[in-house]
Amino acid sequence: MKRFLLGSVIAIFISVIIFFVLLPLEKYVLESIWQVLPIPGIKQPVWLENFISVGIMCLLFSLGCTALWLVAGFFFYRIIDWKKAGGRQFWVGLFVIMLLVIIVAGYFLNLQTQDAGRYIASFFYAINGLIIYWLTSLLQSPSNVKFAPFGSIQLYKVGFINKLLN
Repeated sequence: MKRFLLGSVIAIFISVIIFFVLLPLEKYVLESIWQVLPIPGIKQPVWLENFISVGIMCLLFSLGCTALWLVAGFFFYRIIDWKKAGGRQFWVGLFVIMLLVIIVAGYFLNLQTQDAGRYIASFFYAINGLIIYWLTSLLQSPSNVKFAPFGSIQLYKVGFINKLLN
């Protein structure tokens, strides 16, 4: 139990670090490369602050979904037969709900932006949520549901996860 909790905290910490590395890069892309503009009457720095605060709200929501997955995988899924261990439907359901909530929230909480900018911001929020949820659940899912995240079977077969975690 202690090892699982420590590993979960480390995996979540790594995901959060990745998020805080991506956020300034996304801000730079929005501001300098794609030149996303706020609606008339809103200043660019105000909109960029809003982008970051909505991004942090999306981060917290994806961390909540990740924590729910880790708790459910640890306490509610038991192995009777490896092929029937389950968990993938719940993992995918949480994944879809998380992405939908993040995309919709990202769109409607960025009303200070022109339409194209809202789509781009929502895309960035979805990518951030996807990285946090998928990477953390890939690295730290409990052993009875460790093959539920997409791509985990392939990464375990080549030994990538085992080398990374041991």
